[in-house]
Formats: sequence, structure tokens, C-alpha cells
Amino acid sequence: MKITQGTINERFIAVCLELISQARIKNVTQLATHLGWSQSQLNGVLTRAKSRNATSEMLASLLQVYPDVNPMYLMGREVPMFLGGNLKSLGPLGGMDFIYIPYVSVSARSVYVKTIVTGESYEIDKIRLPIISDLPYEKCTVFEINGDAMEPHYLPRAKLLAMPVSIEELRFISSGVYVVVFSNRLAIKRVKDNDIVPGGFLKLHSDNTIAGSQNVPAEEIRALWKAVLLVESPAN
Repeated sequence: MKITQGTINERFIAVCLELISQARIKNVTQLATHLGWSQSQLNGVLTRAKSRNATSEMLASLLQVYPDVNPMYLMGREVPMFLGGNLKSLGPLGGMDFIYIPYVSVSARSVYVKTIVTGESYEIDKIRLPIISDLPYEKCTVFEINGDAMEPHYLPRAKLLAMPVSIEELRFISSGVYVVVFSNRLAIKRVKDNDIVPGGFLKLHSDNTIAGSQNVPAEEIRALWKAVLLVESPAN
């Protein structure tokens, strides 16, 4: 069963509304306080605002504060919303599995790119994430977004889980957000049209129209990942 971000969002909303319905919390303000998130960020998810997703950290906070919430329900399974009886004794995270993923922060980009270009070894940082879908997490890397070029869909410092794409498959890639290492830099941009075959370049677009776009010659591309999940987004 494929778990989409939309399903996770809807299940997260359903749990939050049920907690309010059961009078376990008074309102969204109190829930935000309990979870340690800003009210504006939580409201963005609950009102289904564009580009506002329930992140892995939000899910982890929810399960820590309300250990009877069923993590399988949050992942889209057809199971009860809340754990019952002795199942509550599974612990604060309700038995959810975690994994450590390589993490490239903005400050680590230059060193990370150097390892790809030169082949030098470098001990990369890692980030702990709950496994909330059937994605091949062990193959992925988390990248931090720098600047406002991808606004309004992705805020500065947002973190994206990205799956590697073979350079040999470059001509076949579909539209989406990609992490691209070319020349001596790393960019996180959107691909709308793949021009590799007719023009010999890949056109990278910013979601922020002010930031524009650029053409990258195919021979300069050293590595490529496709973003598959937003794992963290700061409050706006």
C-alpha cells in the first residue's frame, strides 16, 4: 500500500479534531502548545493550506504526547484511530520504527559536493526520522533548502527526503522537485520539461518566479535525487 503525503495529512487532521471532540484538549492553541509547534504552523496543516504538510517531526510529537494514538492509523492503515487496552503500554512512540538518514544541511553543502566531485571521503551528518511510508528510506538522503527560491511551496530551511536517480536515467526523468549536483554546486529546483535529449541540457526552475530558471548542460550533472517527502518545514 502506497502512503501519500495527502493521506498522512488527512489522518493527522482527523486525530487532532478527534482529540478536541473528546475534550482532551480545548482548542488548536492548546494542541499547538502541547506539541511544541507554533499555532500558525499547525493551523496551516489543519486548514489544508497549500504547501502545509504534517511533517515527520509533527507525527513524532503527536505520538509522544498522546501515546494511545495508533501510528498505523496515521500511516493510512484501516485500523482504529486509538490503541486500546494493553496496547497503550507499547511506549510513547507506539512501536513506530525510526531510521537514521544521511542529512545535508546548507552549511555542509560545499563539503558534500566536494566528495561527489573529487571522490574524497567525508562523514556526513544524519537525521532521525520515523518510517511513515513504504519508501526505500535506506537509499535516501535528506537535503535542507537554502534561500527563498522555492517559495511559496517550500520555505527556507525546509528539509526534503530525496531518492537517488541514476545519471543514466537522466533523459527519462519526470517532472518534480530535484536535488542536482552540477559543476561545483548543489541546487534544489523544479524540473518541468526534460530537454536532455533535444537540447543537451536540463532546465531548472525556481518556484519563486523572481528567482528565475537556468539551463544546466547534461555533461556537468554529477548526481541527482528526486524529492519524495517533506520531512520538516519551519513556521512562516
